[in-house]
Amino acid sequence: FYILYQMEWNMALGNLRYYALAAYTGLVALWTYNGQIELTEGTALALLAPVAVVIGADYLKHKNDKTQ
Repeated sequence: FYILYQMEWNMALGNLRYYALAAYTGLVALWTYNGQIELTEGTALALLAPVAVVIGADYLKHKNDKTQ
């Protein structure tokens, strides 16, 4: 049972970044809609940087995975 618990815990931690990214995206959308963030070219790049980091990290993590 311990091994199954560890596997579930690791999977939950692996998905945590996606939940955080979804929450971040929702907050940015809310703040932009409410006018709390002025959407200029500079702020758009700064707001998209965390998304690019997560995508890049996943690409590097899985680039050597073999498909079945």
